[in-house]
Amino acid sequence: MDISELTQSYKGRKDDPKLYGELWSRLKLDQSFIHVILSNQLVHQHLQDLNSCLATDCIERRLVTFTAINCEPSLVFGRSITSEVFQAIITTIEHYETDPYDRGVCLCLFNTILRISECDQDITFLVQNMNFIEKLAASKANAVDLMEFIYLTATHPCIPEGDAMLWIKELYLSGILWWLRTNLIQPKKLDLLEMIFESTIKSVFHTLIQNLQVALRSQNILKPLQFCSVYEFTKLLKDFNLSAHCNVVDILALKLKAQKDKANLQILKYFTRPPQSYDEMGPRLFSEDLSGTGVWISPSRNMFIHALKSHMHEFVQFQYDVKNFLSAVNSRFSEAEAGLQGTSKYATSHFTLDLDEKLQFTQLKIDRNEITKNNHLTPEWCDLPGRLLILSKKNREYTDVHVREVIEEGNVLYLQISSRVPSDFCDSKLACVLNRELNFQYSNLKHARNNALKHRKKWSATDMSRLLTTNELSKSLLISNVFRNSTEIDDVMNNSLDGEKQKEKKRRVQNMTTAVSIDAKEGTWSNIESIRSQLKLELTSEQIKTIVRGLQQNICLVNGNVGTGKSTVLASILDNVFLNAYYHSFKCRTIVICDTDETCQKINGLLQFVPSSSVICWSKDLEPLLNAKLDEVKSLLLRVQEIAITLGIPGDHSTTIEAAQYFFQHFLKPVLQEYSAVTSLQADLSKFPLLELQSSSAASREQSIADVSCEIATIFEQLEKWQSLFLPGSSAKAAWESCDLLILTKAQFGDVLLKKDLNMASFQNLVICNASYFQPLEIWQALSVSTEWQKIIITGDFVNGPIPFVVQQFVNADMLQLQLTWAFDTTAEILSARSPHIQGCDPVPGLWKSLQLIKSPGEVLKNVNWDEAEYCVFLYAYLRLVGYPWHSISIVTLSMYQKHAVETEFQNWQQNPLTKNLLKPKFINSLDRNFSHRNEIIIVSTAGSVPNVSYLSRLAKRGLLILTCHSSESLQVTKAERYPNVNARELRNMQEILGLKELKSMTNKLLKNR
Repeated sequence: MDISELTQSYKGRKDDPKLYGELWSRLKLDQSFIHVILSNQLVHQHLQDLNSCLATDCIERRLVTFTAINCEPSLVFGRSITSEVFQAIITTIEHYETDPYDRGVCLCLFNTILRISECDQDITFLVQNMNFIEKLAASKANAVDLMEFIYLTATHPCIPEGDAMLWIKELYLSGILWWLRTNLIQPKKLDLLEMIFESTIKSVFHTLIQNLQVALRSQNILKPLQFCSVYEFTKLLKDFNLSAHCNVVDILALKLKAQKDKANLQILKYFTRPPQSYDEMGPRLFSEDLSGTGVWISPSRNMFIHALKSHMHEFVQFQYDVKNFLSAVNSRFSEAEAGLQGTSKYATSHFTLDLDEKLQFTQLKIDRNEITKNNHLTPEWCDLPGRLLILSKKNREYTDVHVREVIEEGNVLYLQISSRVPSDFCDSKLACVLNRELNFQYSNLKHARNNALKHRKKWSATDMSRLLTTNELSKSLLISNVFRNSTEIDDVMNNSLDGEKQKEKKRRVQNMTTAVSIDAKEGTWSNIESIRSQLKLELTSEQIKTIVRGLQQNICLVNGNVGTGKSTVLASILDNVFLNAYYHSFKCRTIVICDTDETCQKINGLLQFVPSSSVICWSKDLEPLLNAKLDEVKSLLLRVQEIAITLGIPGDHSTTIEAAQYFFQHFLKPVLQEYSAVTSLQADLSKFPLLELQSSSAASREQSIADVSCEIATIFEQLEKWQSLFLPGSSAKAAWESCDLLILTKAQFGDVLLKKDLNMASFQNLVICNASYFQPLEIWQALSVSTEWQKIIITGDFVNGPIPFVVQQFVNADMLQLQLTWAFDTTAEILSARSPHIQGCDPVPGLWKSLQLIKSPGEVLKNVNWDEAEYCVFLYAYLRLVGYPWHSISIVTLSMYQKHAVETEFQNWQQNPLTKNLLKPKFINSLDRNFSHRNEIIIVSTAGSVPNVSYLSRLAKRGLLILTCHSSESLQVTKAERYPNVNARELRNMQEILGLKELKSMTNKLLKNR
């Protein structure tokens, strides 16, 4: 729709009512019309002068401007006019005739800015003006947006806590909160707000009741209410006929701005209603649908508020996941005369419910034979106490109950339910347990909520800005293994040189073989001859700047697309943090939480400065980890013995750590002190007693002495730390407490939190790797481990996706501007799926094309395609037989049930003695599992779903093979090629594999010819 005819006749501001009146009338009919308006040159020009748009007396121009900002918030951000925008909105609501739609636009703009921006201006006037709130509460159509506004404003960090409490008190006494509770379909955000301001609501409630009791005593009426407790007052009030005492409400001296039409008796009942308890405010799984409650996480004033917001966000997602899971489970059952018939390892229809009226509990009797395999309970039905059980009716209505105790008698399991089952669910037809992922998610949610309530006082007093300490870092930074030459240092230092000096600088480019000390404030740097610098990889300028920023700032984003070297940058930051901690006052005890084991191992393998003895890669199976750490300690002790032999000191000093420490105190330390006391000349360097320990050829004796001294210091420092491994007590706790760098996955971190047996607060730095694959609650749990982080580093792809809401409060625009450049480790053909401008064809061993959409065999029945699952297994077998390592191949499914089908087919296939030694692929997982899944070769099983090829291309580096019923192409392989070799282009011969039968035949032939 073109609006050029309207704008052509525009002569000046006197034409605003005509132009913008027409634009606004069209916009109210079709909200998408805003894109047409924004593309118009005249309107765009007007919007550049935003102050004029906000100050205009033409209401329609204001409203069009508000809608434009809603569509493009960048019009406001960075221009320091947030306060002016808010004032313009309030003026529009107060002084102009507006309908509910107009007021909705105003509220939406309020909410857009408050939701994603920490205002840099004073906005306390928002909570000091009740007039515009009264106007907003005039229409039920504005209830949801008004609730959102109050929720965002009352918890916003720019509103002082005292002002927010006074505002909530005024909203309560004016009847606004009552009006919201009456008009909201889903009042859960109001519940959360009352929970956050519980002390304020309780204080107001107590004051009202006490005032009423004083008045009752003065009038000598309703004697039982005159001296009772405030909570008994409400209960006793119900027993009286208050129609003759309605004037009592006048005693409250309420100045209602909403609910003015309510009778005195209704007003009295509402304001004598006691505040809700925590349990009453908590969300319920099936009693309320929270899918339409909007965004929960927004900038927060303190840790307690942010914790509750994160919990609610995660609960809404959990509710959605549970309903999808139950829908999939129910699809496997069908109606029959005897009841539901079908099979699922998560559900059974063979049970009965018994209600004990006297003891007030429900008992569930389940036929044990229905949930056993090989006379053992299936894993899904083990460890039931404390778990959630879902009961389903024929009409697909659900209720959740908690299993308190399980008693096994013969072929019957008796499940004692801790809560009463609603009467209308006594005829439930299906009992279902949650799968492992959902059960862990549920346990995590319970822990998060209980943890927030446990730390309420501490977290309420901790502003979000105080999560990071504001201590200034060292004046100078040591940086090694980063710069290739002096030019790169000057680029980072932003040295501005005139033309002649620049030419002179170019002639004197210095290659970096030693570490450098950078003074960012003075803009100077110098070489540190005693510390070597050996750059293994050539870093891009963006990578270098990110590393330096990660060392200089308390919070750093390592931001880049997949394959841009984020792990390399992170490892370099960690190395240099450790280096600075060794020589300066940096605090280096760091916990690194990754999305997958692969990321953990990758980061550990990239470290250069951090001693391996200082690093723990956490594992569920701690015995190999502890044994490896003991072996490292033994190797350190052997090195101590080598030092003793070099000095000519007899005896075995490597038997225990105590023996090594005795050797250091009484033999090694005196020798070094003596050398230090007499050394004054360059020639004396040759007399250093431990020069023979330096095995590699150093550039100078000074370098050799520095290397040996550093090694000795590290050895005895590590021995002292790991002495706890040999003491009585938990070896796991000793390993946890003694390491300088702890690397673990988010799943392992969640397990540790639930067990509560390891100390989290001793870490000083936090790293979250691939934050895009973390749930907000997982990030919050990591952040809330400490209230005084020295440094927070977050890596992820924030180019193609948003920054997690839970950390947006810490991130500014400058952090996002620095993005790692495209240094892909992916074939061009796969890249072209998401970046069409990239062209090329990189040959892959054994495959004709690196990206193939293969016609899927078989049919989908009950969300599973068994033929497709079998095809995945034989395709994996083919890749293994042409030489690909098992860990370079992964199978990803688009549904949980298809994943189980692939696993079953793989187990059946491995029954053959010829295939046992081919090993399982790196992982078989469903895409809904929240981590990256990235690998060399990805096989995707869609089971009837339409694949998003652009997204899936992010998972694979060298080969992406997608099985889909939406393709007519067959698998294309190359003859006579074995990994990792590729034939010359003219020698490559393509072979088309037509269907599952031919793939089986080719694979079996390769097996026999091995």
